[in-house]
Amino acid sequence: MLASAATTAILVIGLSVPRPGASPVVDRIKGAGPSLVVTRWTPGGYEWLADGSVAATGDVLRLGYRAGGRPFGAILSVDGSGRVTQHFPAARDRAVDLVQAGTTWLDTTCELDGTSRWTRFYLITGDHPFDLGPLRESARTRPWHGSADVPPVVDIAGGLGQSVFSIIRRDAR
Repeated sequence: MLASAATTAILVIGLSVPRPGASPVVDRIKGAGPSLVVTRWTPGGYEWLADGSVAATGDVLRLGYRAGGRPFGAILSVDGSGRVTQHFPAARDRAVDLVQAGTTWLDTTCELDGTSRWTRFYLITGDHPFDLGPLRESARTRPWHGSADVPPVVDIAGGLGQSVFSIIRRDAR
């Protein structure tokens, strides 16, 4: 009977491991406000990361968010080389409606290259749709480019909020 229970437990665990492209399905962190969540793909499945986690070139990250009651938002990142990437929405110049229930995972992943010592992700949220151009420009023109230090928050207009998540690179140039 004990052997049967152990076999069943191993089977259930084996079936619940997500594969690349699959979404992590567990909501582990609950909070009142908007937040970013980041996982890293490993051979055993997705590993949840904490703000300030160390990562390496080639690591594949999956981004998600919790809207925390804010109806509109976007996700951008900037790295130490000054490159700004708009992750969500992928091809629009205005913030989009956020899903309010649980964690929403982006449909794409991002692979870290070896060009900088850090990457910082920003979830910018608001009560009304807002333009993303000024946010991209603020991220692009901040004085931290080339710095070993993780950047501060992006300048945002009144009424907007932001949640930040930093990845520190252990092998970057």
